[in-house]
Amino acid sequence: MQGADYLTGTVQASGQSWSADVLGYRAVFNGRSSLCPQTGRYTLAIGGSNSLALPGGSGYATCQVSPAGRLTLAGSLADGTRFTRAAWVSEQAVCPLYVQLYSGKGSLVSWLAFTNNQTLGGELAWSRPTTKAKRYGAGFAWITQAVGARYLPPANGTNAFGTTGSSLNLSLTGGDLKQTLAAQFTLNGKNQVKDLPTALKLRLSFNAGSGRFQGRTVDPDTHKGVAFSGVVLQNQTNGWGYFLGSTNSGQVLLSP
Repeated sequence: MQGADYLTGTVQASGQSWSADVLGYRAVFNGRSSLCPQTGRYTLAIGGSNSLALPGGSGYATCQVSPAGRLTLAGSLADGTRFTRAAWVSEQAVCPLYVQLYSGKGSLVSWLAFTNNQTLGGELAWSRPTTKAKRYGAGFAWITQAVGARYLPPANGTNAFGTTGSSLNLSLTGGDLKQTLAAQFTLNGKNQVKDLPTALKLRLSFNAGSGRFQGRTVDPDTHKGVAFSGVVLQNQTNGWGYFLGSTNSGQVLLSP
């Protein structure tokens, strides 16, 4: 034990050379006399890859930190796997993340770190087992980056990006598309999507309370529907997400 607020140690399998370091922080906030300075809502994007063996879109999550420092997180990975988790933010402004996936045969592991009580992120280890699935059946184990920021639900008359009206670009790339699908639209102060082009049969909506968006369009080459979703990162004035193709996931980007 070192100090009063964290523990360190080592775990070793009996009779084996395998070992792992252990680190744990004490939950010090009580939500009354001691408030967690990171209290609030956040949105989080999980980076994709250019390799066809790995998800190409950005997974995402919405997060909320209570005054007692309890972080609750709900999201969707870019292979279509949904997840939820709760953990505790330490006095050192870090939070352990461990999520069991794929019936306990895979996982997400990270230490999420907050900076200036406004942003959070960290390296994220994502493992998936070998399966017979048409997407990523070979499985994988890789390190990607989680990047997030505080999300402030918009006041009356402003949209999810914190403006009274925004002209935005939407693009979908990869995910077995033969060409980039791109469109421009307007998001007004009531979070209503306006001026959508009709050619792609595009539908798009925003959840102003959480920062999540979702939509649907049509691949002009195959005429098949394409569903997509993601989150707004207010500090970057953009949004990140993914869609699923027949063999791979693709990247969704919202930008000014």
